[in-house]
Amino acid sequence: MAALSLNSISLPPLKCRKLSFCCSYVSASLRPIAVTGNPPSFVSAPGRRIVAVGDLHGDLSKTRCALQMAGVLSSDGQDLWIGGETVVVQLGDILDRGDGEIAILSLLRSLDAQAKLTGGAVFQVWVNLY
Repeated sequence: MAALSLNSISLPPLKCRKLSFCCSYVSASLRPIAVTGNPPSFVSAPGRRIVAVGDLHGDLSKTRCALQMAGVLSSDGQDLWIGGETVVVQLGDILDRGDGEIAILSLLRSLDAQAKLTGGAVFQVWVNLY
């Protein structure tokens, strides 16, 4: 069986690009976010943009990049919610590798508190597959 090693490959630096999107809903017509279960097993956010972010694996830099690309995290280093009424659902592993596990949990908690002030939310689905 052949083995592949990426240790000797030089990769370009990580660059975040913000994705463009357009929303056509009016805030006054939004219904409340409905959540079933604790921890959440079902989230309904009628009229809102929903962003799913997968396995973060303890990589704070890439987590920030993904959230910036999704248009919910400021790119000025202040870690501010700029997603308005967007709902972010974080799916998959955070706690299985990497050095930024606690920092990611803290960031997501802070963003959830900020998001709630503008009608948005951040949900985490706790998963660790064996």
